[in-house]
Amino acid sequence: MIHLVEKSMFFPSPLEEVFAYHATIENIPRLMPDYLRIKILKAPSEILELGDKIHLRVILYALRINWEATITECDKNVRFTDVLTKGPFALWKHQHLFEDKNGGTLMTDRIEYKLCSGIFGLLTSNFFVRTELEDIFSSRHQKALQHLTVRE
Repeated sequence: MIHLVEKSMFFPSPLEEVFAYHATIENIPRLMPDYLRIKILKAPSEILELGDKIHLRVILYALRINWEATITECDKNVRFTDVLTKGPFALWKHQHLFEDKNGGTLMTDRIEYKLCSGIFGLLTSNFFVRTELEDIFSSRHQKALQHLTVRE
């Protein structure tokens, strides 16, 4: 079964600035909650581009997870999409959507995912994963808002 989590946030910053901040690879670890550590193992460019393959190590609580994703869509100042190619989900498609709105930017994270049937799937439930994802993306939006506000 495919599940969906969608979170939106308004940033009182220009569209180009919000998009550039989220598409900058070095900002991925900065956006995570304190309990979720991410190390960038390999990324071909500083700013995400179509076809980029990103290799991360995610440490969630005591779990060390290798995460590989490919940028399958990249439309500057509109959207970019990363799709999991190797990691803990049977399906992970994360769309980052940007819209110029009321003198700022409305950004939406839209995540489609499917749990694995292996040990990860057995140890988790959709309720746990959905709750974690909602917390992670709420934290990401708040951290992005703080970083973008400081930069202005």
